[in-house]
Amino acid sequence: MSDHVEVVLHENAEDLAQQTARRLLAAVGEVLGSRPAPAPVHVVLTGGRVGGRTLQALGELAGDAVAGEEGWDLSRLHLWFGDERYVPAGSDDRNDAQARAALASSPALAPVCWHPMPSADDGGDAVDAAARYAAELAEHAEDLGAPDVEGDGRQLPGVPAFDVLMLGVGPDGHVASLFPDRQTLSQQGVSVVVEEDAPKPPALRLSLGVDAIRSAAEVWLVVAGEDKAQGVARGLDPDEDVVRTPAVAARGRRVTRWLVDRAAASQLSGNA
Repeated sequence: MSDHVEVVLHENAEDLAQQTARRLLAAVGEVLGSRPAPAPVHVVLTGGRVGGRTLQALGELAGDAVAGEEGWDLSRLHLWFGDERYVPAGSDDRNDAQARAALASSPALAPVCWHPMPSADDGGDAVDAAARYAAELAEHAEDLGAPDVEGDGRQLPGVPAFDVLMLGVGPDGHVASLFPDRQTLSQQGVSVVVEEDAPKPPALRLSLGVDAIRSAAEVWLVVAGEDKAQGVARGLDPDEDVVRTPAVAARGRRVTRWLVDRAAASQLSGNA
């Protein structure tokens, strides 16, 4: 896990969404260009307000970006999810429904490989669903072989070498569905965990575990709004307790980027 942390400040939520979408497209293009085909690119998506706006911007920008590049084979792009509400497929509460709706207008993104977390109507219970998603992650864990990583390069066995993993941050400092003071934060070596009583509905959720998040080469925390300012400030405090603020645990193997608007950064020194 790298200690390299960057904070990138944007004027407002719309600028944050647009620039994060451009940054993501550039990152995908860079990996596609540097990695021999058919090696995949693995990206983890996030939901929430700014996550949805970022994906809408991505859908709008993708056509021009792909058309202007030689050799962009987006069938190599695998889209995963950091967490999911355990509700029926197609529910508006599901992150994958939001993501598909946001990206559906872009034919350029049609070839991407989707990896939604199981839904409540797929059969079995949430524990079974977590095991099935863990197995799906494991199927792709060897796609890149040993990760080429700066620093210690710790990667959880059984998950792909995620290239970019995006997360939102809640006002309480939670990331994915890892909430403060919950036992899910202490589950080590587990790629997918079950949160049975989330503090906001729907209560039953699936989430990547802490070690799976830390397996990503780059972790991007994308945050907008003054209501998130305390969570951002605590998440960037090196002395903060992860049990109180799970965002502290969200660190990439190469880099951790906090992509925030001015309102979300209002409690950071020098950025008010």
